[in-house]
Amino acid sequence: MNYLIKTVATLTMAVIIANLIAEYGLTRLLVRFLNPLIKFSHLSKEVITSSLMRLLSPTVGYSTLAEFYRRGKVSDKEVIVTTFVTTFPYEFLRLPYYYIPLVVGLLGASLGLKYLLIKLTSSFFQSFLAIIYSKLKFPPQQIEPIFESEEKGDYKTALLKSMDILKRVIPTFLVAVSVIKLLRYFGVLDKISLAAGPITGAIGLPGESAIVMVTQFANVIAGFAVCGELVSNGVLSENIALVTLILGLTISLPRIYLQHTFPTVTALFTKKLALKIIALKIAVEAALLLVILGVLYSINFF
Repeated sequence: MNYLIKTVATLTMAVIIANLIAEYGLTRLLVRFLNPLIKFSHLSKEVITSSLMRLLSPTVGYSTLAEFYRRGKVSDKEVIVTTFVTTFPYEFLRLPYYYIPLVVGLLGASLGLKYLLIKLTSSFFQSFLAIIYSKLKFPPQQIEPIFESEEKGDYKTALLKSMDILKRVIPTFLVAVSVIKLLRYFGVLDKISLAAGPITGAIGLPGESAIVMVTQFANVIAGFAVCGELVSNGVLSENIALVTLILGLTISLPRIYLQHTFPTVTALFTKKLALKIIALKIAVEAALLLVILGVLYSINFF
């Protein structure tokens, strides 16, 4: 019970504080960073406009890009490049109000920050490779630099965003932890672990890892909650939990993109282009996550 109360209280405070920080300056900081990047990348003004819109809302960004696509202002290649260029800035902007309060709140500081480092590294290389590709493949563009907005932050907006996140996260967290506690109490968790042992054992993980990965596949936040509960009770070590979460994320990518991205891109672009975007996003992110894990293993990080 203490774990539940402490985690819920930490999540609530962290989400509110993080959203206030984001509302009062993170976007303006990112704009400063983007100006020299835009000059280097050879991205067209249409791609830049769509990219900035996507930082505010993926749906708005895709809709803006689709309109340019219908007008013939951007090609198929530029559409695909745009989806990758914005990956790191978009994930970076989610750090203070989503990733840090939720991931660190549910997994603990050490495990949560390691997980975030791997995920952000993957996102960085997605954007980096897209920028290098655009630099090599597209002609130079004459683009005016982006200026900072003078608009001030609003604490009411930050609080509303916080409440929206907490209304989704806290019930999921409570249900996930309660289910795990019930499964442990009735001995079901041990039976699942034994049954999954031969499968997870083939990749060097205990049977309990399967529980985290299956939960993570169904709901990412629930997966964090289950993993945090197992780590806090000593069922999984921190290193095993980290590998489990990264493999679970890799396995979950098709479900995540098909559920959250595919409906939008299918509605806005041709089915062929939409399928290409989804396939490339899944393949590139999965490959980078596995490469990062491989590198960490090679340097005896685990």
